Amino acid sequence: MLRKVSDGYEATKGSRFQHYEVSNYAKEGFECSHNRLYWDNKPFLAFGMGAASRPFTRPRSLSKYFAFVESLRNGGETAWTNLTSPDMPASSLDEVTDRVMLSLRLPEGLDLSQMRVDHGETVVGSIVKGAEDAIRRGYAVLDHNHTSGFPSRLRLTDPDGFLTSSDVITTIYAELEAPNSPRDDHEQQR
Repeated sequence: MLRKVSDGYEATKGSRFQHYEVSNYAKEGFECSHNRLYWDNKPFLAFGMGAASRPFTRPRSLSKYFAFVESLRNGGETAWTNLTSPDMPASSLDEVTDRVMLSLRLPEGLDLSQMRVDHGETVVGSIVKGAEDAIRRGYAVLDHNHTSGFPSRLRLTDPDGFLTSSDVITTIYAELEAPNSPRDDHEQQR
């Protein structure tokens, strides 16, 4: 399998196709905009019981789904604004792990400067610590801000980092979820 993926990478290397996402190639300007909504963590709608939209999730039980559909029939668009997701409440850790996974699927990677603003230095430190082995092996690159010297972006290399992305992301998750790992600085201040 890896050989086929590697062969695909080599075949597109000299062409006008770009590796714009961990599992997709396209000519510039022809990337799948539907997929980019996911990877850029932008809002999107999905339909059907248990379908995951961003920023909310459809009810997962049949009775709750029927009630949701009925509320749409009766309330039109206002039913959307009243929709909550008690089945899957988002935590700060959920937001961080979602952003790690989604961002590392793309060549531009994870914006650690924005992660620092949104979740604090301790979360960024855990992400960097979780990526140390991948960086050492050449599967990931850690860019630094030229002024502050702080880590500013983490991205996977192409093709090796993309081919091992699941392992790299899982290792970062393990560091974020470690019992003694620091939690979101903003959450601790609340």
